Amino acid sequence: MITTNKEKNKFIIFVAIFVILFGRNVYAKENNDGIIKILDDFAIYHNSEIALYNAEDECIGFYYEGVNDGYVIIDTYGEIIEFSYENEIQAYENAGNNCYYAGPGEYYMESENNENILVNITTNKNIKKNEVNSFKNITSNENIDKKTSITITYPDSTKDSEGNTTYTGYYKSLTLEKKMNLPCETRYLDYNNDNTCGSLATAIMFYYYYDYINRSYIKSDKYIGTGYVRQKAFYDSFKPLLGDNGDGTSYTQVKNGINKYLKSIEKNPTCTYITTANLLYNVTSKIIDCIENRKPCIVGLSNEPKYGNHWVVGVGYARYQAVDDWDLINIDFIKINNGWYTTKSHSIVYVNSMYVDGLIYLK
Repeated sequence: MITTNKEKNKFIIFVAIFVILFGRNVYAKENNDGIIKILDDFAIYHNSEIALYNAEDECIGFYYEGVNDGYVIIDTYGEIIEFSYENEIQAYENAGNNCYYAGPGEYYMESENNENILVNITTNKNIKKNEVNSFKNITSNENIDKKTSITITYPDSTKDSEGNTTYTGYYKSLTLEKKMNLPCETRYLDYNNDNTCGSLATAIMFYYYYDYINRSYIKSDKYIGTGYVRQKAFYDSFKPLLGDNGDGTSYTQVKNGINKYLKSIEKNPTCTYITTANLLYNVTSKIIDCIENRKPCIVGLSNEPKYGNHWVVGVGYARYQAVDDWDLINIDFIKINNGWYTTKSHSIVYVNSMYVDGLIYLK
């Protein structure tokens, strides 16, 4: 509890901080440890969140524990109500019942014996709930910075799978953070007319390795060249390796088939995959890592509006940063070679990462 004179003196100092920050909106980004940095010198634990109610039992904000002591109270619109670098409100953190807030210095808990009685955690005195000032959010429904319709144009004059040049999302803001493409172009092949897209994506990926990374990735002369016969023969060669009979292929089938090919050209079987089912890895981040290392990867699409379930080749990405409520989130678009056409303008499109369920790549 906050009971000592020393702590009360600190609270007086804190009020000045509160006045300065009152109304400041928090746009924060959570790291892998669940830590959110909300100010340049202040971070909180996301999992320490405690809902705070007013006397009318409306949720008006949340209490968070500071990483290096202190705490912050943020309203439901992401506005900082108050914070302290040093003090903590231990009664909130240890409360077994609902916690209430009536403004700076006015902290309450629901009585264990009567839900209509609140306990002032500073004085330990009981008070009827209807006698407590009912705190309202500082941001009214009329002036809240609501999420709006925001439209961006895809980078590099590239369209999405539906042929659109723009994307519309409902956020407070949407800003391009970074983008990158492979330094060279993939080949554009359209031989897949029997649902063997796994074999075609594999051929496109290995042609890129042969063309731009190392000539040792294709050793048979019958596959070397840009003519129809040689390129189709290379694509056809992967069908038996992957077990690609037109009924679709799994991540394991494609990986194992690629590793068989690597062994056949006297290379280590370094092919592996990551899917969204593996919570230890972020699929989109790994695709971005492949592109930033100047290497293509095979991307698995699931229920994509145009392509459905489909194997494609990842050739680039565009990452946007969106402000959603008081969080910063990533909106990622993966640039792919769809394997449907022989021209860049039709083959290279952006797909929303929400339709990506994994990737296959060479380590």
